[in-house]
Amino acid sequence: MITLKTTEKSEAEGFYLKEGLPFSESSNCLCAKDKDDVLGYCLFDIEKGRMTIRAIEPQNDLMLLDGVLRS
Repeated sequence: MITLKTTEKSEAEGFYLKEGLPFSESSNCLCAKDKDDVLGYCLFDIEKGRMTIRAIEPQNDLMLLDGVLRS
């Protein structure tokens, strides 16, 4: 079963590093997982009431990408 939820800050920081993006207090990550297997993720920052998408995966599975982005 696929679960979608935000990660702890320490796990989010790892995804930002993987993508070569700067990590800050406003950085967040939502992961799609099947048990412990990461199927996709969305990296985003929330500042001053605005959300900015920094990275999203997978880009080759539009159904999963849509689910991750909407979550």
